[in-house]
This record gives sequence, C-alpha cells and structure tokens, in this order.
Amino acid sequence: MGRFPKFSLALCSSLGAFGVGSAPAIAQDATPVAASDGEGLEQIIVTARRREESLQDTPIAITAVSANQLEAMGTTKIADLQGQAPNLLITQQVSGAGAANISIRGLSFADIEKSFDPTVAVVVDGVFIGTSTGQFMDMFDIESIEVLRGPQGNLFGRNTIGGVINIRRTRPKDELSGNFQVEYGNFDTFTQRGVLHVPLGDKAAVKVFGFHTKTDGYYNYYLDGSPRGGGENWNYGAAIKLAPTDSFDALLTLERQTSTHDNGVSNISGTGELFCAFAAVPNQCDRNTTDDLYTIFSAPSEAKYRSPAATLELNLDAGAVELTSVTSYRTSKDSSFEDVDGFAELFYRVDRSSKYRQLSQELRAAGKFTDSFDYVVGVYYFDSHYSLDQYTDITPIYVRLAEAEVKLQQQKTNG
Repeated sequence: MGRFPKFSLALCSSLGAFGVGSAPAIAQDATPVAASDGEGLEQIIVTARRREESLQDTPIAITAVSANQLEAMGTTKIADLQGQAPNLLITQQVSGAGAANISIRGLSFADIEKSFDPTVAVVVDGVFIGTSTGQFMDMFDIESIEVLRGPQGNLFGRNTIGGVINIRRTRPKDELSGNFQVEYGNFDTFTQRGVLHVPLGDKAAVKVFGFHTKTDGYYNYYLDGSPRGGGENWNYGAAIKLAPTDSFDALLTLERQTSTHDNGVSNISGTGELFCAFAAVPNQCDRNTTDDLYTIFSAPSEAKYRSPAATLELNLDAGAVELTSVTSYRTSKDSSFEDVDGFAELFYRVDRSSKYRQLSQELRAAGKFTDSFDYVVGVYYFDSHYSLDQYTDITPIYVRLAEAEVKLQQQKTNG
C-alpha cells in the first residue's frame, strides 16, 4: 500500500454501543458528574482525597475530566491529556515499550530504569503503577481522570512530588451493553477497541475489554525505503463484580498488556564527531534534519514488553464507616535491542532485558463524625523486585563487518 504524507490525521469509524430492550445507546456513564444544583451548575464528584466529594470542596490543584469530555475531545491515549491540565507534559519513551515520560510543574522522569520511582504517579483503579513502563496506556473504557498537581504524599505515598494522574475505568454494568471502535489512519495504522458488559443475574456482572493497535511507523529505511519504527500493542482482560448484599461488593480485574516495536533512531551526527570518522556508508553525517529527519540507517531492532496483572477491590458499608481493601499483583518482562548511534555500522549498541514485579495492599476506612468533620485513615504496603541484564558495546571494531553486510544488502536490493 502506498505511503501517506507524514501527518497524523486518522480516519475513524466507530460502532455505537448496543443493548437489549431499553439499554442506552452509549454504555459509558459520566459518574464523576452529579446532578446540577439549583442554578444549573454542573457538580463534579472526584476521589482525589480517597473519598467521593465535590470538586468545589476539594482543596487541591486538580483537573477532572469525565468520560463524556474524553469522548468529545477524541482522547485515545494518555498523551492526549496535554493541554487539558496546566503544567502537564506527557511524551513516549522510545527506548521502552509502553513507557511514558510525564512532567507536572517541571518535575519529570524520563527513564525506563525500574530501580527509580517516577516523580509523577499513575494510579489505575486505585493501584499505583510503580514504573514508567506500562504507563503510556490507551484511554479507552475510562470513567474519569483526575490530574492532581503538586506533592500528594499524604494519600498516594512516596515519590509523588510532581503530582498524580488518577485513572478510573468503568465497572461492570448491570445491563447488557457495549462499545466497539475501529480506526484506520496514515502509516497503515489500524486500531480496534471494544468493551462488553454482561449481567449475571441480580448480584453479579462481568466486563470483557480489549484493545489492539498496529502501525508501520513513520520512518524509512535508507536501503529500500521500507517503513520503520512501527509496532503492535495489545491490552485485554475481564472484570467480574459481585454484590451479594447492598452493603458489600467485590471487583476482580484480570488483564494483560503486551507490546512490540521497532527501536528506530534517526542519525543527526555531524562532521567532527567520532563516529563520522569511521562511517563506511556515505551520507550518514551532516544530514538535513529539518526536511529529512525520518531516514534510518541502522538495521531493524525490536523491543518487547508483556505484563499480566490482577486486582481485587472489596468495599463494605458498615454504616458509620466505609471499609475498602485493594490488593494488586503485577509482573512484567521486557527486552530491547537498540542501535543507539543511528549509524549503519555497529558503533554503539545496547541489549537489555529485565523482569519486574510489584505487590501492593491497601486498607482504608472513611467516615464522618459531623457534617463539618470527616476522615480517611488507612495503611498501605508496597513491595517490588527488579532484575536487569544489560550488554553495551561501544567500539569501531564492527565497522568492516558492518560494511560488508551493508554491501551485501545493497546487492540484494539492486537485484
């Protein structure tokens, strides 16, 4: 298929939600938005302080976005939150699959090393994601997002000095409904998203969700012009809700995220830099990076990431106090080979693989003594383990071998 110009205008086709009987046309409720007051002002309910309260009554620098607002803005990934909240910057870390670089008020973290905690916490369904890898997530099936600016250590733990992005996904609904979207865009980008809610009697419901996207990438390989920098992402799972009584409910969520992509790096080196003196393939240095930033000389390299997770949330309304327990276990494995220098020759390359797991447990009690005095107390446990194997080569020894390989590839390409 022919190549599109390098801009990100996508063609989108969506199938509306479906239901049985009088089910609504769109199966996403804007639960953060409560009834308006007598003057018609919209009241937004947030959980920034671990309890439901009006946005106007929350003494925190917070930006709240509901499901309807996300849909109206065409938000598809976490990076689309830029411009919706002040002092927020989100980019993707190219050296790690599904990794996000998030900055709030100038406090940022731009690394994939899991021995460090990000300065901005991403919390999904009450669970802190302990690494930047896996944070660059799709924004489908989202009920609400709250961007909390400034230190949030009292309620969200250590190393949240920049702030918190608090994400709540939809819970299984008690009526048959669903939503499915298909998008096709430039660079042969094809995306599918879907969620299905199925009631299981009067006391239970299940939600099945899935997301898949695949793209060729917007870089071009210098030998034959083939697309580079593409990748494929999957995120799928199920959530089961049980509500045996009016005062108790349980939610179990099982999910898995996988990602593969090409670590393409363009060459921006110039005359006088060390590697240019050893480059065997011509025209790699002093390139016009204004008009030609998308040509790649290095051989294809791949990064892989997979992460299964399980979360159990228990809620008990004991009248005077509401008790909540959130238990989560998440593991991840990722590997990445990257030709860092961007040359056809193997000057500087990194081969790394890592394993990570996290276990968290939160117990929380919330209540109210009087109309002017309420409280939230709790305990939180977090344990993580990280192992890394990395091999780094920085040497011009590979130049002649790479030159012979490039010549062979050129001969194959020319027939």
